[in-house]
Amino acid sequence: MSALLTAKIPAEPPWAGFLNTMQETLSALLARRLRRRAAELIALHDRMLENIGLDRSEIGSVLMDDTQQRTTAGDSSAGTL
Repeated sequence: MSALLTAKIPAEPPWAGFLNTMQETLSALLARRLRRRAAELIALHDRMLENIGLDRSEIGSVLMDDTQQRTTAGDSSAGTL
């Protein structure tokens, strides 16, 4: 019984390295996807951005916003994308 209590237990499970690699890979894919979407929106003309309800200065915040709600500069009500 005392041998079970004194046995050394590894600090991390054996699959921890795999999970860390997966997290890094998914983070890189998400960052690439955000950069691609930002480039697509930046390439649009100001009138097209206005038609979809965006200002050029809002592109970065819209891509990073998890709630998908924002307020425009002159409007106090929240709009959805």
